[in-house]
Amino acid sequence: SGQASRRQSPREFLLDLTEWRRDAIDRSIDRFPSLTPEKPFVKNGTLVIVGGGGMPKGLMERFVELAGGLDAAKLVYVPCTEQEQVPAEQSIVKFWERLGVRQATFIHTKDREKANSDDEFLAPLRDATGIWFGGGRQWNLADSYYGTTAHKLMKDVVLRGGVIGGSSAGASIQGRYLARATPIENFRIMAPGYERGGLGFISGVAIDQHFSQRGRQKDMTQLVNRYPQLLGIGLDEATAIVVKGSTADVVGRGKAHFYDRNLAVYPGHPDYTALADGSQYDLGERRVLKNADETQSGGRISSPTVNDDGTVTFRLRAPDAKKVQVAGLHGQPRLDLTRNQQGVWEGTTAKLPPELYSYTFDVDGATQIDPNNRNV
Repeated sequence: SGQASRRQSPREFLLDLTEWRRDAIDRSIDRFPSLTPEKPFVKNGTLVIVGGGGMPKGLMERFVELAGGLDAAKLVYVPCTEQEQVPAEQSIVKFWERLGVRQATFIHTKDREKANSDDEFLAPLRDATGIWFGGGRQWNLADSYYGTTAHKLMKDVVLRGGVIGGSSAGASIQGRYLARATPIENFRIMAPGYERGGLGFISGVAIDQHFSQRGRQKDMTQLVNRYPQLLGIGLDEATAIVVKGSTADVVGRGKAHFYDRNLAVYPGHPDYTALADGSQYDLGERRVLKNADETQSGGRISSPTVNDDGTVTFRLRAPDAKKVQVAGLHGQPRLDLTRNQQGVWEGTTAKLPPELYSYTFDVDGATQIDPNNRNV
């Protein structure tokens, strides 16, 4: 019936010949993603990656400051739309002007030749200090700019110490790998033939957005199961990571989810690490630097943490305990832990030689394994 037809997914009656052609080409050239992609690292500048559905409080003002401040910032907005033409006034540019930004504009084209060789079109990018990518369907940005002169100039902004930001589609497009890249619906997180379309401000990651609100956890599980070399990043709405170097600061009302297939996955347990506002994660080393939930009763603790200087920090939540020690570290004395106001015991060893160690906690004379060690 006509009603039944309207309920059909386009995938049931459309053949994407472009996907087939691109997938065939992909199979004849270098494998993508590479089995050993570059570690996620922003050499210069900053990335602001927002999960859509609203902006964390004060984040756009922070973006402006990272771009040089009200007087020095030269901001360019890039809409994400299928339309050939967009309104002459863009709301985000007006917002920047209300903040007091002196130089703010936008660019938009569906013409790759224009994005490649039109000097007037390219001019704002040549000295931009900050670029913001809008929301929509990320394939639009890939189709318009990937591989063009505009794309190179966009990458130059962050290379010279500027800032790249974006929300929703403008988040996913920042990775070298492009998640949800197909133009037919947005339900498939992987789309062979389209996955190379990310603008590549950061490598080694796959970025998804509207994460918990649209129940996309299982999608990212499928992606990292297929591409374990990638670090999966799922951002809730009104939640962002601000990336400098390899450090991602989490801001906003939701959580940032990190999927690392270097860690063991246990049935019945989350296969990701979810971090809230105020947390930090090292994208390159794939480890939690700071878990803001540790300051809240019942929050998940990071333990053990291997520090850059070769020391190791152990943590255990035991608010009623009188004494907690780490025992059994080969060749090491027992380590006394100290309790903080949240009932979390913590202590750091001296520098340890690289080795595989076993250990237990001694809690008031009772032996206990580390409940936060996902390798136990």
